[in-house]
Amino acid sequence: MRPGFKLFCSTLLLLGALVGSATAQETTGTIAGVVTDEQGAILPGVTIVATHVPTGRTFQFVSTSTGAYRATLLPSGTYALSFTLSGFQTTTVTGISLSVNDRIEINGKLKIGGLSETVQVTAERSLVQATSAVQQLVSSRQVQELPLNNRNFVQLATLAPGVSSDLSDEVGIGLTSTVSISVNGARRNALNWLVDGVSNVDVGSNITLLSTPSVESIEEFKIITSSYAAEWPRSGGGVVNVVTKSGTSSFRGSSYYFLRDNEMNANSFFRKLSTDPAVRDKPAALDYNNFGYTIGGPAKVTEKLFFFWSQAWRRVTRAPA
Repeated sequence: MRPGFKLFCSTLLLLGALVGSATAQETTGTIAGVVTDEQGAILPGVTIVATHVPTGRTFQFVSTSTGAYRATLLPSGTYALSFTLSGFQTTTVTGISLSVNDRIEINGKLKIGGLSETVQVTAERSLVQATSAVQQLVSSRQVQELPLNNRNFVQLATLAPGVSSDLSDEVGIGLTSTVSISVNGARRNALNWLVDGVSNVDVGSNITLLSTPSVESIEEFKIITSSYAAEWPRSGGGVVNVVTKSGTSSFRGSSYYFLRDNEMNANSFFRKLSTDPAVRDKPAALDYNNFGYTIGGPAKVTEKLFFFWSQAWRRVTRAPA
């Protein structure tokens, strides 16, 4: 075998390994189930269409010879699921909420009837997860509405059972974003932080985030504390899997401004004990400004491409510690 050909084959193997490791970190969800008729007999060849309600995108699947189907790689969001087979009424299940790493079971049951007839079913609020992993979802509403000092999403990871925190009152950003969190007693540098499937930890310290997504840019994230699959990389101390927002079928945007100022703060107990009037009679100087905007929507060049952009600034002036 020629040396050049050996090098070519080695490069292909290396690229395959890299692609495999890159795609292993899942940022989507899965819906699976079995399709039967009213008597419980399996129905192969049923067309299942999963419609992503926010964008209108459709994903089509077909049940196998055993009546089973598996809709994989579905972006998180709300779905409607339709089951269609000639000679049977079309059944549509609506109100399906799918989050990152979800494994939801939705079984279809078709009734004999005309093609023009449709049976509509609303999904239950809590669906069974076919996974042994112990996990906690932090939803978009929690990310937006729960109070956060310094508006850093890292503090929300402490909501999961088994998580202990040594975080400071105000978690930093950039090179100061030290994430002192332990899951089930493991070392704090054994926690895997991912954003959209990409590792977000500085491999030098293993406790510093490379980037800190703004609260407005996060759709949701899931904290997996134990019994997770081998697809998750690096360390065995837990996983925080963050998924950022996506554009929808309509243009949407937002802007915000948060202010903290010493004029609105009360003086601290120890400052009041000072003999210096400048310290005793007023709180420490602080001028904290956090502002930004988001915009998202469809790309007109195609019906399957959407964009989302988020940008934020912090301008802080404060007294030295």
